[in-house]
Amino acid sequence: MRILLVQPASNIMKNRKEGKPALQPLGLAYIAGTLIDGGYKNVKILDALAEGYYNETPFKKDYIRYGLSPDEIKKRIKEFNPDIVGVSCICNLRQYQALEICELAKEVNENIVTVIGGNPITIEPKWFLKREYLDFAVLGEGEQPFLELVQSIKLGNPNIWLTEDISKINGIAYKVHSSQPDFKTKYVINPQKVWRKDMDNMPFPAHHLLPLDKHLEIWNKEGYHYYPARKFTSMVMSRGCPNKCEHCPHSVVFPGYRPRSAKNIFKEVKMVHEQLGVVEIQFHEYNGIVVWSIVEEFCKLMIDSGLNKKVSWGWPIGIWLKVLNYDRLKLMRESGMFYVDLAIESSNQKILNNLMKGKDVDLSHTMNVIKWSRELGYYINCFFMLGLEGQTKKDIEDTITFSSKLDVDTIAYFIAQPLPGTPFWDHCVEKKLFNDDFETFHLRYGKSNIEVEGITSEELEHYRHKAREDFVNYWKKHGRKPYAGKRGKDFLLKRGCE
Repeated sequence: MRILLVQPASNIMKNRKEGKPALQPLGLAYIAGTLIDGGYKNVKILDALAEGYYNETPFKKDYIRYGLSPDEIKKRIKEFNPDIVGVSCICNLRQYQALEICELAKEVNENIVTVIGGNPITIEPKWFLKREYLDFAVLGEGEQPFLELVQSIKLGNPNIWLTEDISKINGIAYKVHSSQPDFKTKYVINPQKVWRKDMDNMPFPAHHLLPLDKHLEIWNKEGYHYYPARKFTSMVMSRGCPNKCEHCPHSVVFPGYRPRSAKNIFKEVKMVHEQLGVVEIQFHEYNGIVVWSIVEEFCKLMIDSGLNKKVSWGWPIGIWLKVLNYDRLKLMRESGMFYVDLAIESSNQKILNNLMKGKDVDLSHTMNVIKWSRELGYYINCFFMLGLEGQTKKDIEDTITFSSKLDVDTIAYFIAQPLPGTPFWDHCVEKKLFNDDFETFHLRYGKSNIEVEGITSEELEHYRHKAREDFVNYWKKHGRKPYAGKRGKDFLLKRGCE
């Protein structure tokens, strides 16, 4: 059986007032690793986003699609000749590009089995399954349901795909048709009921199937993030998060908190360094530092092995402020971690207490973390959200003033997004706060999609750009150019990170 896993193209606003990301499809790499471990050797990952990153075409009104063209994708599908095409849709922003892959696969060969998975599918599988060219949806964590689906599918006549084995799989959804008159399509939704707890027994992601060199080229050439990377790959130390932030969807796909052991994490780091020449690890997860004893042991393994001199690492999407102190930051720095991303979110302590439950962001502690990080030679990046529930115009202006004077290297400002499956989404639905032209693919951190009390969408988007300008201008006046972009190399050289 031949299985093609695809990261689809993506899109950005035509005004380009947002980043143009091309992150590695770690979820597909995990599924590929699970399939290979299960005996399926003809598995390939097609990263249509990274491989066609510079190919741009108009998409809907006011948007630009970027990624491999539909014709090129069809060509790649024909060349590989898969029996099954699995597509990742990690967020609503990419929903049309993800569905496009399924449609193209059926145009190549109507007998190809099409499967889609990701956060949006887990929340609303019927919306996707209404397309005649989509056969199955994977709900929740994809590795086990996808493997069981592959094991159960009988290739050939589409009418015999739906075996009794398939109906017993937890974590998939599909539709049942009938040639009988007046029969309405039936949707079968089998939610995921069992979540993997022993993370150490999960096969490693198939890092070797990812276009690592292409991702490195894009990262450094485009300056998408704030520091220049070396050859990197993505990993997780855990799945889930114990916190209950109003805007975060982690409980939909990754409920609970399930960490890996330090030895298991270190084994994967060592493997990708020795086999693939990887010298940087990006831990992309909701919260990897909940159990300090695991992080501490991992740091010591890196130091004792000498790998800390060869491989750098960090959490580019944020680290839990609450658990940081000087000694912990010092140990992580010695073990190869060279940047900290601090999700401060707001300068209003009351808003933080109400909306970031369990995260416990304390602004006075945050100032100490910044001070310690600076003393230890970290690159410091911060995150702030504008337009949170209950946030007023004054709160936003106060947050901009507060953040602009922080002694950090870069700041990323996001417009709060009501992601489906979150309490914030439910609040916006109940209060009818969405803009008149809203579609779920509009959800992105550079666009205002809801009404915020006393603030228009245009004003909120203006505030986001004003915040960045104020930060840059403040530090220019104080003799420092804060935004790294492609100047970040000087920072790394000074701190021995190259």
